[in-house]
Amino acid sequence: MIHVGRAAAASVLALGLAGITACAPGQPAPPQTPPPPSAASAPAQPATAVSPEHNQADVQFVKMMVPHHQQALRMAEIVLAKPDLNPQVRRMTEKIQREQGPEIEKMQSWLAAWNAGPAMSLEQAQGMQGLLSPAPRTSSSGPGTGGENTLSRSGVAATSRRCT
Repeated sequence: MIHVGRAAAASVLALGLAGITACAPGQPAPPQTPPPPSAASAPAQPATAVSPEHNQADVQFVKMMVPHHQQALRMAEIVLAKPDLNPQVRRMTEKIQREQGPEIEKMQSWLAAWNAGPAMSLEQAQGMQGLLSPAPRTSSSGPGTGGENTLSRSGVAATSRRCT
């Protein structure tokens, strides 16, 4: 299996971001008007409220999303360091940087409110075999699994299909 380096990973991210931004319309979408409140509906909670009801799946998901977002921030740094970066890719990458930090803080506040302990750090997550691991994959199973390069191409292909 070929080990994909940082430059290749940054190229894949840039290509993926370019594909995503190619799908975006040139004009911003008009603001959505919320439907009128129903007399039978309960008042909505603010988006920042943490539901007291959660389960182990919620905790595990949030604990894994924190290093995922940290990885996005690191990849954004790599992409922004590239000379002659496409302006659309630059804007998308800067948007990722603006949004991921506050989302990490929000997820960490949920874990604290749930008394679930801290999330795994990016360094801890990188030690695990999987998408965050720098180690090359040695085996794959199932149809269409051809390792890292196939994953990259299939992700780009999926983005392209959504644009058409």
